[in-house]
Amino acid sequence: MTTRRNAVPKVAKVDELPEQMERIFTALLPEVGIVFLHAGCLWVDSTPVDDAILYDEVLTHDKGHDVFWGELKARGAVAKDIEYDEVPRGRVCYSTRSRIYHVYLDRCILRNEGMVRQIIRTMKLPSAPLTVISTDSHYRCPGCMSQPGE
Repeated sequence: MTTRRNAVPKVAKVDELPEQMERIFTALLPEVGIVFLHAGCLWVDSTPVDDAILYDEVLTHDKGHDVFWGELKARGAVAKDIEYDEVPRGRVCYSTRSRIYHVYLDRCILRNEGMVRQIIRTMKLPSAPLTVISTDSHYRCPGCMSQPGE
């Protein structure tokens, strides 16, 4: 059996601690943002909730789906002939009034429980009841709109 008597834990300098603590804190913060599901790939653009913009009583991501989709097209990540509103998408925001995260998703995403879990994990969202998942009329792809009862 080996014992390490002189093992000294690595300690940061005192003046580095606030910066390191801030990085750790930011890494753990829930995020708000926008998502796309295209060709089996989840695309997320997000902001830590502390850096989000306030819109009425909601903290939200400052970038819209159209801008993010344009960025994905420019990178060659998605086909140039597909428009952002032709793809299942959603948004995560935070209500400052109710103190609840709202995840609004296209029904094509909602049907995929694994993908919903991945969004929750990626955005570091708390469990229900602090996060509510629902649909919204803004997030309906042509596939959803063509189905009866949608």
